[in-house]
Amino acid sequence: MVAHTIDVNGLQLSGAIQDRPVVLQMHAEDFPKAFLRDLGAVPQPAPTAQVTATPTLLSSAQTVASSDATPGTLYQPVARVFHVAVVQLTCESVASPRVDPTRVLSAGLVVRRVPRTGGVSELGKPPEAAWPWMKNPKGQFGWMRNPPQWTPDDDPDPKQRPRLQSGQPALDQLLAAQTSLTALTENTTPAFVAPPDVCAAAQRTIVYALIPTASSDAGTLQAPSPAPVDTDSLKKLLPTFLTAGSHVFSQANQLVDYKLMSDEYAIARAKTDFLSFSATLRALSAFGALDGSAAAQPLIDRLNKLNVSIQDGTSQISTPMGSFYQDAATKLIDYNPNASGSSQVPELRMPGSWDLLTSTDEADILGLLATLLQGRAQTAAPPEGRYQDASRYYRVRMYFRIKAET
Repeated sequence: MVAHTIDVNGLQLSGAIQDRPVVLQMHAEDFPKAFLRDLGAVPQPAPTAQVTATPTLLSSAQTVASSDATPGTLYQPVARVFHVAVVQLTCESVASPRVDPTRVLSAGLVVRRVPRTGGVSELGKPPEAAWPWMKNPKGQFGWMRNPPQWTPDDDPDPKQRPRLQSGQPALDQLLAAQTSLTALTENTTPAFVAPPDVCAAAQRTIVYALIPTASSDAGTLQAPSPAPVDTDSLKKLLPTFLTAGSHVFSQANQLVDYKLMSDEYAIARAKTDFLSFSATLRALSAFGALDGSAAAQPLIDRLNKLNVSIQDGTSQISTPMGSFYQDAATKLIDYNPNASGSSQVPELRMPGSWDLLTSTDEADILGLLATLLQGRAQTAAPPEGRYQDASRYYRVRMYFRIKAET
């Protein structure tokens, strides 16, 4: 028997066909019963022209118009709306006879993300450029750009892909085992051949699949990408001691302890000038600037270019500002009176004077704080859900495993 190439075309309920899968939108209660009855009413193929008359529909199915310039919009299940991709399979030969439905061993649908550059989705790129949602052997998921040892036409299941053959069974088995250690599996949704009576009534081999628009999967293959820090907004939040210009020297030359970090305590004791310093110290601590990490060191180094003067007896000792903040955090924030085994409460001598920040100092500190905050957001951000980013676009693609002709 002569083997034939199989053509896959999107099928409208009017009987018209197109290159891409047809995406239908319908009320949840219309699937599958009313939908399948509409499929059975699809006009049979015309000998010489496409059928354009639309039969009376029992379901609420409507075609979702979509193009590269104007992508279609699909809704999540909470809206009680389903989306179904529909295609027909024919042999590429005279009169385009339909494929025997029994030859379709299995079929499915994959959803791939349209890539983007600089925040702009590249809708004009070929469909093959879309990113697959893959799972590695460790069970981690993620959108993959150019996955290793994978092409867009590969079977989603690595076990179904052609294997390396050496001609030696023992070596082939070893190669297969080695490949399985790194093989990526593309997430799929099953597709179904319409029931025999439906295909017979339409004289077509029709395959359909529900398009998933929600998922509990979360990307764990790559670290999430939090939004860039808005430096303009961050600047508005900078406490007084980190901004350019003059300010009150909080509790100048006085000894203070951890209790003053409570605003209520400071106000009750008429030490409101300490509030601006405590706000600065809390902010630096929240940003991770005082934890002694390598990421925080550039900010400490920049603060150390400025100095504070601390009284020591009758003289004033110049101390790098970054080091002073670190010492203050240890004595005023890190100290826990309930956990301490000593009755001696650590005290901090407040500076008698501070180097005032210039606009250049403020800009440098702001930039370093933004970098530090971005890094913390990167490590603290939860994994991103598969469809969590509402600004992204996607493509659907169907695949088929066909039994060879005999």
